[in-house]
Amino acid sequence: MAKWNTNRPLYKFNTSYDEARETVFSRYEYNCALRGVLVRDEGIVRAYTDKAARWLTDASTRPWLFIIGPVGTGKSTLLRAVKNFIGTRGIMHSALDINGYAKEDDPYYYREHILAGTDCPFLLLDDVGQETIEVKSYGNSINPFVEIITKRYDWQKPLAITSNLSIAEIGNRYGGRVADRIREMAEVITIKGNSYR
Repeated sequence: MAKWNTNRPLYKFNTSYDEARETVFSRYEYNCALRGVLVRDEGIVRAYTDKAARWLTDASTRPWLFIIGPVGTGKSTLLRAVKNFIGTRGIMHSALDINGYAKEDDPYYYREHILAGTDCPFLLLDDVGQETIEVKSYGNSINPFVEIITKRYDWQKPLAITSNLSIAEIGNRYGGRVADRIREMAEVITIKGNSYR
């Protein structure tokens, strides 16, 4: 697990870039192996994992990471590799799971861990755009993804997102304010290629 340094800005890790890039790539490779898949086009994958490693260690990078690309191209695998690097300082959920937490009778987990990041400052959110936009909680309509973007923006907490949607499509779905905040706050990794599936 990477060494955490709270004195560095934007929740960056006190690990060399070279060490981080090897760790993130090896975790990507491991996550592929768990599904019985070999890494294709290692040079291209290393370009993506190198960008993620830079985001984790370089204080000049923005506090959010947005991984975009078609279905089956390794976005979730890359996000899991980032989570493996971060360790217990982060939590990872699918956008569908977040909607479920927001609807629970006990909103503590959603409010304290997902929105506030009380114990885990990094939130990693997979497959944004696959969930319904609104959910009902105690008869009230809420949009969990919009709430997450708003709170993470206000509190300057780190966030990593994967989606099949472009930033413009995110804006069409969730509103222009959400898209603007992602443009301002996020380093973008655009994954291309054919599906592994």
